[in-house]
Amino acid sequence: MNTSTLSAAMSYIDDDLVSAAVDYKPKRNRLPAPYRITASIAAACMVLAIGVTTVHIQLKQYVKENDIKFEPRTVIVDGNSDGCYGSGPTPEQADMMHKVYQIYYDLIEEKLPWFGTCYYDYETDKTMVGLTEDSLQNREKIQCFFGDIEVAFFKCDYSQQYLQNLLDKLYRNRFFLKISGVDGYYIYEPENRVVVAFKDAKCYLGVYLVNELCDSSKAVAYQYHAINDGGRPDSSIFR
Repeated sequence: MNTSTLSAAMSYIDDDLVSAAVDYKPKRNRLPAPYRITASIAAACMVLAIGVTTVHIQLKQYVKENDIKFEPRTVIVDGNSDGCYGSGPTPEQADMMHKVYQIYYDLIEEKLPWFGTCYYDYETDKTMVGLTEDSLQNREKIQCFFGDIEVAFFKCDYSQQYLQNLLDKLYRNRFFLKISGVDGYYIYEPENRVVVAFKDAKCYLGVYLVNELCDSSKAVAYQYHAINDGGRPDSSIFR
């Protein structure tokens, strides 16, 4: 076939067919729809797992860099014991504890800027009062609330108002703290600190949120739920 014959034959081909041939792109072999969905879900899960792991590592590093003491609170139970952790207060001591706590709440209502903490230690049979400004004048004012009850004064780090403000911040954000692993928080009077309890030792997101809410305050103690020898969660961190 010579050139003129070929040219004449080409003139009879529809232009649409020529355009379609030029624009033709072969289709790629695709997985059936069910397999495509499964593959997409698997890829999404992988991305999510990598993201969660990365965030977890970063939060763990945050705890380390900010020197946050995230410690367990464990009570070891002897398998041969009857489950008792020691002798409790006598009826007289229990009555004294009640009286001291009533005075403690009265002192909180007074909103004294230098009042720190107050508690009755039944093991030493002493009523303890901590003041951020331990002066004779402040002692005399506190003693008026206790009357004839002998009080042992000491200097503490934080005022009750400051600790209460920290508790208020945590309470206002209780929903986010709950889903991030926070089980509870309270003022622990003997240590003059706010104790925040976590579900386990991996609740780094909760530690991060608490630390940011409390402006990295050293008045906060971080404790996680530990397991005792009996295989039961230790509930001693709750009041």
